[in-house]
This record gives sequence, structure tokens and C-alpha cells, in this order.
Amino acid sequence: MNSAFSINFILLNQICISAHRGDHKELQKYGLPHSQVELLTSMTVAQLELFSKELGHHFIAINGDYFSRCLAQMNIPRLCVDYIKYGASNSAMRELLNVSLKSCTEWRRFVDTHSDYRQRSIPADCHLALWSDIEKLPNPLYPTAEELLVLAKQHTVSIGAIWADIKKGNDDEKK
Repeated sequence: MNSAFSINFILLNQICISAHRGDHKELQKYGLPHSQVELLTSMTVAQLELFSKELGHHFIAINGDYFSRCLAQMNIPRLCVDYIKYGASNSAMRELLNVSLKSCTEWRRFVDTHSDYRQRSIPADCHLALWSDIEKLPNPLYPTAEELLVLAKQHTVSIGAIWADIKKGNDDEKK
């Protein structure tokens, strides 16, 4: 018995267990359409074992790209992952987290930014509420990285947009 067979058999069994628990949406997230899951769950244990042997020495992969991205994220500081997820610009990360532009660019390959956090300006409908919260900070024109993350989550506005607006306010103050 080779290691690929063992791992494939364990994985196939786990898929069937998940399907029997009703985790069909979770399985779809890993790249398995409902029809394929139904085919696997209709197999007996002996059929699953035979199928695993027929796969040979190759490891099956369920959304290997997702797995690789998750592994890569383990080497990225947690705050940086959150900053990218919540739409921080490279300049915001450089200034607030002291991260090089090269690292920011590299990390973006492994971390997705949710579509709600891709805007680069603050939407008009939440501008006043956001600035009201910014003014409540201990140092409104120089917020901490953590404070910006909290504001982005609260107002569903990208860190990049908030940071750009604050910097614009800082530039206006200097004039």
C-alpha cells in the first residue's frame, strides 16, 4: 500500500462523511460539485478503496490552490493579512506597518481582498459617520494600524480609502 493510496482513501472517506453531515456547500467551496459528491457517497467502502487504488501513485487534490494560499498566508503576519483583506493600499501598509512594497505585492497573490473593500475613496453615504468615529480616536490624524482596521470593519470601507482621506486631511492641515 503506497502513501498516495492511503491519503486518497482517507480524503475520499472524509468527503463522504462531510456529505452525509450535509456539508454540501462546504464541499462545493473546495471544488466538488454536488453531482460528484453524490457519486462518491453512493459508493461502498470497498468501492472507495478500489477507486483509491486505481488513482495510482498520484495524490488527488481538492482545490489545491486554496490550500497553497492558506499555507502561504501562514508566513505573512496576521495583521498584514487582515490589512490586505480589508483593502489597505501598499502605501498604507508601508507607512503604518513598515512593510516593503515588494512584500506587499508578493503577499497580495495569496490573500484576497473582498469586493466591499476594493474602493479607493470613501462612499458619500458613510463619510460623515466615518469621520465622526475618526475624530473620537486619541490621535485622529495619526491613527494606529489597529484603529484603522476597526474603522474599516465597522464602516465597510477599505483601509486604503480611509488612509488616503486622513492623509489628505493631514496635507490640508499643513498648508
